[in-house]
Parts: sequence; structure tokens; C-alpha cells
Amino acid sequence: MKQPKTHLTPLFRTSTLFLLWMLHTVLLQPDQSFAQVPIESISIQQGLSQGMIYDILQDREGFLWFATKDGLNRFDGYSLKVFSNEAYNPHSLSGNSILKLFEDHQGRIWAVTDNEGLNVYDKKTGRFQRIQHDPQKNTGLSSNQIRCIAEDAVGNILAAADGADLNIIRLAGDSFEKNTAPKIQQITLPKHLNVTGIAKDSKGRVWMGGDDHCIYQFDTQTFQLRKAIEGYSFEVAYANSDGSLWASDQNHSPFHWDGKRAAPLFEHLSQVFDLQVAPDGKLWLIKGSSLYGLDLLQWKPGKPLKWSTAPFFTQMKAPLNALVNAQKEDQFQAKLLALDLSAPLTSLAIDRSGMVLAGTHDYGVYKFNPYQQKFQHYAEGISIRRIIPAPDGSVYLDSYRKLWYQLQDNSLKLDGLGAISSQVSNFLISRSAEHWALTNKELLRFRPGSTTTHIPIPAATFGERQPMLEDHHGNIWLAGLKGALTRVDPRSNQVNSYNFADPAKPMQHHSLSISLYESGDGMIWIGTMEGFVRADFFGGKPHFRWYRNIPNQPNSLSYNYVTGFLDDPIAPQRYLWVCTRVGLNRLDKKTGDFLHLGTEDGLPNNVIYGLLADERGNLWGSTNRGIFCLSQAFSSHNPSEKPRYTIRNFNVTDGLQNHEFNTGALAKLPNGELAFGGVNGFNVFDPVVMLEQDYQPRTFITNISVNNRPLTFGDDSGVLHGSIETTERITLNHLQDILSLEYASLDYTGSMFNRYRYQLLGADPDWVEAGTRRSATYLHLPPGNYTFRVQGSNSRGIWSPHVATLNIKILPPWWRSNWAYLAYVLLLVAAGRALFQFYLNREKLRNQLAYETREASRIKELDTAKTRLYTNITHEFRTPLTVIMGMAQQTLEKPNENLAFNQEMILRNGQQLLHLVNEMLDLSRLESGKMALRFIQGDVIAFLRYMVESFHSLAESQQKQLHFLSTLQELDCAYDPEKLRQIVSNLLSNALKFTPESGNIYLSIDRTFQNEKSFLQITVKDTGIGITEAQLPHIFDRFYQVDDSPTRQGEGAGIGLALTKELVILLQGEIRVKSPVTGSNKGAEFTVLLPLQMAAETIAEGLPDAWAEPLAIAANPQLETPSPLEPSSRHLILLVEDNPDVAAYLNSCLPEYRLEFAVDGQEGFDKAIELIPDLIISDVMMPRMDGFTLCQHLRNDERSSHIPIVLLTAKADFESKLTGLERGADVYLEKPFQPEELRLRIRKLLELREKLKQHYLQAFGLRAHAALEEPALEKNEDSFVQKIRECIEANLSDHTFSIEQLCKVIHLSQRQLQRKLEALTGFSPNQFIRSVRLNHAKTLLLDPELSVTAVAYDCGFSDPSYFARVFKQEFDRTPLEWREAARKVFNEV
Repeated sequence: MKQPKTHLTPLFRTSTLFLLWMLHTVLLQPDQSFAQVPIESISIQQGLSQGMIYDILQDREGFLWFATKDGLNRFDGYSLKVFSNEAYNPHSLSGNSILKLFEDHQGRIWAVTDNEGLNVYDKKTGRFQRIQHDPQKNTGLSSNQIRCIAEDAVGNILAAADGADLNIIRLAGDSFEKNTAPKIQQITLPKHLNVTGIAKDSKGRVWMGGDDHCIYQFDTQTFQLRKAIEGYSFEVAYANSDGSLWASDQNHSPFHWDGKRAAPLFEHLSQVFDLQVAPDGKLWLIKGSSLYGLDLLQWKPGKPLKWSTAPFFTQMKAPLNALVNAQKEDQFQAKLLALDLSAPLTSLAIDRSGMVLAGTHDYGVYKFNPYQQKFQHYAEGISIRRIIPAPDGSVYLDSYRKLWYQLQDNSLKLDGLGAISSQVSNFLISRSAEHWALTNKELLRFRPGSTTTHIPIPAATFGERQPMLEDHHGNIWLAGLKGALTRVDPRSNQVNSYNFADPAKPMQHHSLSISLYESGDGMIWIGTMEGFVRADFFGGKPHFRWYRNIPNQPNSLSYNYVTGFLDDPIAPQRYLWVCTRVGLNRLDKKTGDFLHLGTEDGLPNNVIYGLLADERGNLWGSTNRGIFCLSQAFSSHNPSEKPRYTIRNFNVTDGLQNHEFNTGALAKLPNGELAFGGVNGFNVFDPVVMLEQDYQPRTFITNISVNNRPLTFGDDSGVLHGSIETTERITLNHLQDILSLEYASLDYTGSMFNRYRYQLLGADPDWVEAGTRRSATYLHLPPGNYTFRVQGSNSRGIWSPHVATLNIKILPPWWRSNWAYLAYVLLLVAAGRALFQFYLNREKLRNQLAYETREASRIKELDTAKTRLYTNITHEFRTPLTVIMGMAQQTLEKPNENLAFNQEMILRNGQQLLHLVNEMLDLSRLESGKMALRFIQGDVIAFLRYMVESFHSLAESQQKQLHFLSTLQELDCAYDPEKLRQIVSNLLSNALKFTPESGNIYLSIDRTFQNEKSFLQITVKDTGIGITEAQLPHIFDRFYQVDDSPTRQGEGAGIGLALTKELVILLQGEIRVKSPVTGSNKGAEFTVLLPLQMAAETIAEGLPDAWAEPLAIAANPQLETPSPLEPSSRHLILLVEDNPDVAAYLNSCLPEYRLEFAVDGQEGFDKAIELIPDLIISDVMMPRMDGFTLCQHLRNDERSSHIPIVLLTAKADFESKLTGLERGADVYLEKPFQPEELRLRIRKLLELREKLKQHYLQAFGLRAHAALEEPALEKNEDSFVQKIRECIEANLSDHTFSIEQLCKVIHLSQRQLQRKLEALTGFSPNQFIRSVRLNHAKTLLLDPELSVTAVAYDCGFSDPSYFARVFKQEFDRTPLEWREAARKVFNEV
């Protein structure tokens, strides 16, 4: 440790001489010279098999082995695994009393027993091989009592027996796998020579100590002994890296042996039982019941030290507790164990991390950390709140007991601030060595021994130990309660007061200021319980900015309780570190964002009390779980990238005063050392020294359990084929689905602080941070291959690069194994062969049945085609047949009425039927190949222009635009006019059908060339609804319709496009379709390419004969619509039909009724709600809304639910009829129909409505009862009239109650109410209201106490005389006459 540069000697000075650590045999008392030492014990309570420790060994993996009187123990830092003799297990120890331990170059452990020979432990198999003396044979050991053991440079094991020959043992590396016996050669020693110790130095030389006080060199080639020196011998030795040895026996002082001469360490010292050299070069030795540690820098060969001379040994610094004992209220219970060794130490070992382990007689193993003294501990028992270094080398300490101490020259003085100590709440020493003390009244300014200046401070500043600060200008800052901030100018003692509280968010009444800090840029930072504040005093006027935790903003402060600040040592202008009670924060001063660090990042605890920076830029912080050091490294390629952090943690096992530290109790001393205070004093340390060593332990999987059962090598599970520590892979079956693994990081400094993370590759996507938990469990892993890996850290939290891995294979159940799949394949092959043989035998039968099968398939296809044909074409035939038959019958019955109109409709619908028949015949001829081509020679452009002209009138009647476009004026060629007419007519008819009003249809003619051939290109393009991508592949299928729903737009059988394609193919042409058209999101485009023949083989004569007229398609006939102002003596019928011919025919069939027309279901519903007709006749298949949906909507609407509905349709199947009746139709008639049946059905429905009117009049007392047939009532109709009556009765006495008010209540217009009420009752709304009032008046007149005037008023009549008149009109009696008549009837009864 470097020499301090301050006057804090000897408080912060580390001895550069020798360091003695002594554990005495008696309980240490305060007046004794040996300090209490923090130690840990490994005893029977921790699982040690026996307390008598003969030897300690750390193997090359890092496990600790303890040789005891009752078995061999292996320690992993957490638990002990005990090996002992098992009576019937030849692979167990031959005896339980183990005297010495040794590890050879292959990692095998040799255990020397007490008169039971040697035992060799194989780590891979977990078994022992016994090597013993056999009196019957000369091939074993010379004796079972082995005194010492070592290994030569070629791998021979040298075992010296007590009072017998030297044994040279050769054990093959595979002896455990092959169970081969070792080869033993016995070397006879000189007469009366017993070997007391054997050691191999780093140069491969083997030295032996004899009981004749001589050291011999053993020749590994000749197996001869050569005496090297007399007067020295050894029992224990330690090999140095330079080829020398430190050695000793119980009769002489420890000495240094370099192969030529021996150099004693001390002049007179004996009884040294064991010695070791630590990694830091210190020599540790056991003498009697004490343990010593020496720094060998002062020793020189040939100059032995005097044992009793100081300062060769410096005792551990004792706690400065003189004042602690005097002030009992400040004393905390010391948590250091006082070692009571009532028996001598027996053995010594130092592990790779520097931990010292001492074996005892009956007390097990004691271990302690010699590096604990790097954390010097002072003021034990006092809870430190402030640490303030003074220029004279002393330290002022503030405690939570409101006592100030001064620590100087290892002397702790109470009332360190003199007479004002009890009044001072905070204290500061400025850079000019002035003392500033804050009392509960004022601020005191003084130098020791001089006068005191009293500076009044505003009362709001005072609080419980509020923080103080000296800025770079020398100003003194005080932070107080509720945002109070005070600045004192030392030059003038002027006091300026400020308040940094946020007006938008007032601070609590007792809100404290926790910390004050000035950053390198001159900003003042104030930490409070409600966040922290940046105070900017540049420019004169202060500016305050608050930083708080915002729950929904992850880049905000992690917690509002702020305990400290520190500029980032690497980038102080950019970053500021902020300590909180919930994690460490780094503020980006430029962006205002926070980076958070917590326990998940490696911190020992989230409560951060304060931060200091060392000279190398490392951050040191105190927490509730010790001290941490944070080192950061920025990326050289991307400075903005998040830095990489290395966090080291220190705890009580490293020598800290306690786990818990205090807020603000920290200071950086002038010599660079750091001081942190806690609940049991404070620690001072050199950060450079603390970071000198980071031991990286290895991590091992130490235990495995399957289905909650621990597994071992050789058990009945068969999972392990060796010890778990050396096993690389295991295999589990599907029933072994609960897997638990335990692991250990072999750092014994503070095993409880070692951290772990693990990952099961194949199951865990990333590392699982396990903290200090050292087990992992997986349930129900699916079959597959996995790799479990675990990484451990040392007690400081530094991850070791060594990762323990275990490959795990989970087998599937037997029925999913490879063998099972192979069996399945074999079974399938066998079954396939049998089936193949079976099919061969049946091949003749299959051939015989093939013809029948093909015939059946063809018949089935024909049936399917017929079904589809009948389904699609039925409606197309029934509709024109309905018109033809109806008009023909009308002509027969009334030949003189509308004869020309009827004949025109019959002709038009007959042509439509003929057109359908011709299309079907053409398809038939095309299929049979009987359709012949008839070419003529002529101008095809003129022919096409003539055809388009015939469609113009139809397009105009439908308010659509038809355009003829041609790049050619004329084109004389051979063409078939009939086939061309059918192609163009079908394409134009299709475009007109699917193009809405105001749409456009384009027919374009062009001449194109492909593969040097000339083609006539005809393109028909529209702006209609288009064709979906899913429908395009089927558009030319027979009987396929783009819209085959009942609401499809337009009619058709699905034949036209199929016929068109067949005709184009017959002409050796090509037809293509595209939708949507280019440049639009709708419409369709059909392109026909026909090869051009410039001359026809057969020319038909006469151009006009060839130009046959295209199918005449008339515009919709205009139907006469009756005026709504017509007298209402005739019933009103709403006719919903999309076919104008059918509508015209129905109009002629029903002359006795008033008719309103609608062309689709949606228009029909709207008109029904508006007009409230007496009856509705509707088709089923209509655009926008079909007849079934129209029925359902009408029945569900209260305004139209009473209207009778007749469905008149070509859908004559039984399912459609059931659907229509279920949706609410009263009558379902199929096309073609008989007009007489239709008129009869209408009349009966209207008569039923008349009966319903009478029923309502009787039910509600509006007419005298008569013998009427009870009509079938619907609940919603009955409830409607009931609701009207109840609404009137609720307002019976209100003479102002009108129809308008009634309409508002029932949510109907006056016209709708009148139409529906008249349809149900025959009354207008006014008549209905008056009838209800008058009928109620009859009931009131039965009461003789009521006058006629009172009855009139109670029934809503404002004029009693008017009431009398209407009563007489209604009942042919005045109210008085009716009362008298009613009284007489009552008396007679």
C-alpha cells in the first residue's frame, strides 16, 4: 500500500514492514494485545463430518478438501460432500481417519489413511481405488502407515512408509475405467532412515527430509538418495516459483532451501507445524496455537530475524473504543467473532483468492480474509453521519446521537467542536481552513483559537442537519426546509436568501434538503425528498429547474428521494451521477434523460447513499449492502453508445464496518484514500490497492435431481456415467421431466455474495439472472437437445470467464423414438406389399369396373350440369313465361282492351325466350362440332358500327353512354357476321347490365400483329362494378354468374360469356378479361383477337341479308303511377318488382286497386314506411335488397308490421317457400301465376284486415260486441293498439292532448299513424281518441256522484255541451239518458 501523503499518521498509514495476524488460543479481552478477528467457521453444524482436521487441500478445480478423523470432506463454499468407508463397497474409502491429502498432475486426490493404506479418488467416476499392504504378496505397499507423499517429475507417486521402504507407485490414467492395479516398486532406504517429508520444487527436483536431520535429493532415474545437507530436515515444505523451498519441522526454525544452502528465517524458533505462502508473497505459519503472517521483504538470506524483536510483527489494529465504552448510547453490538481456540492448530491452507484456512483440533476449519485490513475500520460502535477531514490530520465525525467527535492520533475525543458541540447541526471546513458551524440559531465562523463571527441565518433554513457547501468562489451555501436556500459571502458576511420550491407543486411542510453539490460548470444541485433541483445563478437572477420521477416516462428520475451527486469523472460537462433511494441515475445534462442502474445491473443494493471518484475515474458508492466500485468504458467507435460498466461489490467479508452505510457519510482524503461511514464506524481504504486483485473462480454444477430425486453415479437411474462435476452430457427419458441443477462458484471469500446467471439453450432465450440463488429447475421439457450453462461471479460481483456446461438430451416416448419410426416404416412397407399383392389380384376386376366407373362419373357430371342449368335458368324462363301467359289470357278474355300493348309484351318476352333457347342450342352445336362457319367478304368496320348503333337507344334509356372507337375507317376482309354479331352482342349486353347510370361503355376496334400475323382486336370496356380477382378464373365457365345472390343486379343465365368464348375459339381467336381496367379501381375490359382473312372461300351474297338485326332490347315500359291525392276508396297496394314487363302485367291484372311501384327491395321498404299501403306484392330476386330481407324488415318495424305481404317469385323450390313464410310473408305464389288466384289472395287478406279492425274495436270497447270470427292476431299489432290506447288514457283529462303529442310519444309521423291506425281499427287518430274518451265517459256516468259536466272534464272535453252532442251522435242518447237507461238495467238485474 502506498505511503500516505497527509498528516493522518498513523490513522491512515499502512505498515510497510511485516504484518502479523494472530489467532490466540483464549478468548481475546480488551486489554490483550490481539484484536478480535472477523472469521467464519466450517464445523459440524455446517455439515463437516468431524471436527478434527488433519489436512486441507484445494484441488486444481477450486474445491476444498478436508481430511478429518471421520471421513474425507469436499467443500464448494455452501455445502459439504462427505466420503467415508462403506462396508460392502470396495470403491469407498478403506478407512475413515484421513491424515494427509495430495493431488497428482492428473487431478486425482490421494488420501493417506491412518494405517489403512492409500486411497485414490477419481473425480470422473467418483470412486476410490484402494492401495494397501498385502502380507501375502510383495506387490502392494511396504506398509499401510504412510508418513508422507509426493509426485516426481515423470508422474511417479512417492509414498514413504513409517519405518519401512519407499514406495514408487505408477498408476495408469485409465486405471479406473479398466480397473487395472497400480504398479508398485519398493525402494530400500539406508539403515535406520525414516523419511519425514517429501517435496518437489518448481524445477522438478525431489527433496526428502530424514529423521537423521539431513536433506536428501532423490534421483528419479536411479531411485537413489543423495545427501544434500546435514543439520536440516523438514516435514512440511512449500515450493517457490524460483525453484527454492520454504520448509520446516517441529524442532527447528523455518528455513529457506535453494538446493545448495539453507537460510533460517529466525534465530530461535521451533514447533512450526505448517506453513504456506500467499499469492501476495506473505508467509503464513502455524506455531503452537497461533497463526502468523509475515511480509518477507525485510528478510535477507543469512540474516535470521529475532522472534521477540519488534517491529518484525505488527499486530492487527485494535478498534479505538475507549470513548465508545464511555458513551454507551453510541455503542453498537460488535459483529466480529472472537476466536476461542482451546486446542492447537493442525493444518494450514491458502486458497487461490488469498483466503487463509486453518484446521483445528476438534473445532473444524476457520477461514478469514487477510485482505480485510485493506479496509481500515475506525470509530467502531458509532453510527457516523458526517466525515470532515481537517488540515491538521484529524477527522471530525458527526454521529446520529447528535454528538461530534474528533479523531486524532488514534484518539477519539468527545465534544470535538468544543463548547458548541451540542449546538452544532452541521459543520464545514473551507479551503482557507476556516471553520463554519451551523447551529439552531445562527452560522458561526471561526478559526481554532481565534474569535468567532456570528452570522444570523433566516429561520426557514434550519432543519435536521441540513447540508452545507463551499463553492469554487468560496461562498457558503445552506439548504433548508421547504425550498429555502441561503448563500453567505465570506468576504462581507452578506446573507442572500432564495427559495427553489416549485410554485406549481408546493413542497411538503417538513420537506428536507438532503444533499448539496456544485458541478464543474458552476451549477448548484440540491437533492430533496421530492426530487432534485438545478440552481443556475449565472446572470444574477437565479433559475431553478426541477427533476422528478414521472411514472409514465422511463427516461425520468428513478425515485424522488435524492441523496447525493457527482460529476462523471470521464465526461463531467455532459453527465451528472445522481444517488437515490431506488437506484443510481446518470443525468444527461444535454438531453435531460436519465440512465438507470440497479441490482439487476450488478449493484449490491438500490439504496445509494453517496458517491466518490478515485484518481482513475472509478466511482465508489455506499449502499445498504456494502460498497461498490463502478468502472466505465466508452466505445471508441461510437461515443454516444451506452458505456460498458464493470461493478465490483465489497461487503463485511472484505472488512467493512457493516453492510449498512449512511447518507452523506463520505469523504475523499487529501492522500487520495476514500472514507465511508456507516452504522458501526467508518472505513478508510486506498482504491488502487482494492482493485489490485480480482480472483476469477471456476463454476461447477455440483448436484442434479430428476423428479425431485438426487442422482449419483452408479445409481439405478443410469443417468450419470461419472460424477456430475465431470459429466459433459446426460440423457433423460420422457418421464424424467422435472430437472433441477445446483451449481457453485468456488470463491470462498464471501460465498453468500457470489452471483449467478444461467441459460438453457433451446428453452431460455437469454441469460436468467439468478442473483445469489444457486439452483435452476425446469419442468416438462419437450424432447430435444439442450445445453445448460451457468456462469458465476466472485464475491465482488465480477463475472468469471469460466462457464460450466451440461448437454442434455430429452428422449421422446418409445412410440416417438427413431426405432419406433423405423418399425412404423417396416410395418408400412409390409402392409404396402400386402396391399400391392392384393391390388394385383384385383386388377382384372378394376379393369372390368373401369368402364362402369367412367360412365358413372360422366353421368354424375351431367347431373351436376343439369342441376346447375335448372337452378340458374329457371328464373330466366319463368319471368317471361309469366308475362306471356298472363298477357295471352288477358287478350283472350278482353280482346278489345290494350291489344297492341299486350301483343308487344308477348313478342318481346317471346324473343327473350327464343334468345335463351338459341344460346343453349349454339352451345350444344359447339360441343358436338356441328356449328359451321359462314364467311362473307366485306367491310367489318361498317358492320360493327351498324351493330353498335342498335344498342345506342337501349343505353340512352338506361342513362348510359355507349362509345364506338376505331383506328380504322374501313377494313375489307372475310368474317362470319352471325358469329361476330353474337360475340359483340353478348359483350355489350354484359357491359350494359353491370354499368350503373351515368356510366360509360367503350367498344374499340384496332388491327394488331403478333408473330407476323394480322389480328382484328375488339375491346369492350366499361366503368361498371368490375370483377373480383377470385371470380376472374371462372368468368367464362358455363352457367357461372359474377353475382348469383338474390340481390344481383340484372338477370341472366350465365351462358352468354361461355358462348362468346366458344365462338372466339371456333374462329381460332383469343379472348382475355382484365378487371379493374388500367388507370381505375373498377370496371372490366374484354379483349377479343380474331385472325384476319383478307379473302373468303365462300362468299354469301347480299350484304343486307348478312347483317341480321341484333336482339331487340326495349327500354323499360313506363308505368302509370296513381297520384297520392286519389280518393282513398280503393285499397293501396305497393308493387316491388325489378322486371318492368312483370310490373306492367301486374298493373293490368289489378285495375280495382291503387298501385305504387318500387324497382328493388330497398326502395320498396322506403315507400312502405312512407305510404303505409294496405298490401305489398314483392318479387324475391331483386337488386340491393331481396324479397326475404324486405319481409323481415317490414315485420320488425312497428310502422309496417301490420301490412299483409305477398311474395310473387320464380323461386318455386320448397326451401325458398319456407324461408319466405318464416320471414313474414302471408302468401307465397310461384311464377307463372293465375291472376284469379292472386286477386283472390289479395281480397282474402284485406278481408282479414277488416275482421281485425272489428276485433280491435270490440277489444277496446269502441263498438258493440257482435258474433265475429276471431282473427289470428300478431302480438306486436295487438300491443301497438294497446299502446295507443294506454297513451290516450294516460292523458284522458288533458283536453289539449293532440295527435301531434301522440305521434311524438309513439315516434310515428301523422301520416304513418293515420295509415296504420285506419288499417288496424278503421278509425282516424282523431276518431280513435274521441272514441276512447267517450267509452271512458260511459264508465264514469255509472257513478251517480259525478255530474255530466265533471265527466266531460275528466274525459278531456273542455266544453260540456260539445261533449253532450258528440256523445249523442255516438250512442244515440244524451249522457243523462244513457245514465238513466243504465240505472234501469242495473235495477232489473
